Amino acid sequence: AFFANMFVLYGMALFLHINSEVLATFPTLITPASWAQFLWPLVVLVEFAWVILQLLPKYRSEELVTVVGRNFIFASIAQMAWSLCFSHQILSLAFLSIITMLVFLFIIFRAQSNVECNLQDYFFFKFPFTLLFGWMVIACIVDINVLLVAMGISTSTQFYAAIVSLSAILIVAGSVQDFTVLAVLAWAMIGIFVEIGNPGYYIQSIFPDTYVTSIHYVSLISFLILVAFIAWQGYSAWRNATKKPRVETTPVTTAEGDYVNMV
Repeated sequence: AFFANMFVLYGMALFLHINSEVLATFPTLITPASWAQFLWPLVVLVEFAWVILQLLPKYRSEELVTVVGRNFIFASIAQMAWSLCFSHQILSLAFLSIITMLVFLFIIFRAQSNVECNLQDYFFFKFPFTLLFGWMVIACIVDINVLLVAMGISTSTQFYAAIVSLSAILIVAGSVQDFTVLAVLAWAMIGIFVEIGNPGYYIQSIFPDTYVTSIHYVSLISFLILVAFIAWQGYSAWRNATKKPRVETTPVTTAEGDYVNMV
């Protein structure tokens, strides 16, 4: 499923319609800068590493692998459907596909969140899915706004949809306890901030300056909030790692009738 997904994503999509060209055709107020997509090769690389490692007998029975189940296959199929539909500008089906993919990724994320692991296991078996989940949250939100642009809704509705979308990113950030997801959301948010800070001709021509400026400031504030979430997550991890285990004591009565604590 993974290799078929990569064939569709980088093969057929490249020869027919480049996804970035679709984004340029339907520009939104929250489309990240093009350089933000440089994260995608890393996503593919760690996914490929996971696919190889989970085939090895040494790791096949790891709990972080077994809890994934068939959800990764279903997510890959949904991603193939999204890539084909989005590249052909069948945006309604593309949106349904990416929602489906996000559901399966969320199932994987929740299942792996209940498994304790060391740093090595996290990097090899959990990091690929947290990275992909974070990126697909952004892709899904951008897709919603692309669909609204394609439907030709009013600029005021697009503006409020963008505000709701940025708020939704913060809601997701506040509900997850994973450093990687937060980092991906922050990466995309700074991409949004940079892009809307230097808008293209289409954005400048149809949106009032107040709308553009508002999104610019809201994306900056959202980025700072995400950085605060990341800092808190890092502090919490450090505090838990350095916290000394509590020693249970048992009171004992001495011959003089005094109480002393015995370990």
